[in-house]
Amino acid sequence: MTPAELITSYLKLRDKKREMERLHKEALAPFNETLAKIEMALAKVMEETGLENLPGGGGTAYRSTRTSVTVDDWDTFMGWVKKHEAWHMLERRAAKTAVDELLQETDELPPGISMTREYVVQVRKT
Repeated sequence: MTPAELITSYLKLRDKKREMERLHKEALAPFNETLAKIEMALAKVMEETGLENLPGGGGTAYRSTRTSVTVDDWDTFMGWVKKHEAWHMLERRAAKTAVDELLQETDELPPGISMTREYVVQVRKT
């Protein structure tokens, strides 16, 4: 094959792949929506009963915490990192574990950082 033919083939395959990914995403949407509704229903039961897990049906639903740390203002955050020589707070993003540990110790987030926590319900087979 010539380079032009290879490029043409590549572009056609890439376009086909993107189309298949789009169709796959559309086909999975109803399943993902139903799973999310079930997770919300299980979360409601756990909240109302005060339980952290619910066994049954060949599996266990359980609550866990998902933490997300994002940098709202890199210049401010980097100034703080430099001032405190807190290089361990850096990854390609703010280091979630280090930020969480600092919050536990000082009850304060570094400037330029925001943190969210959300309870999520997960289900595993038993």
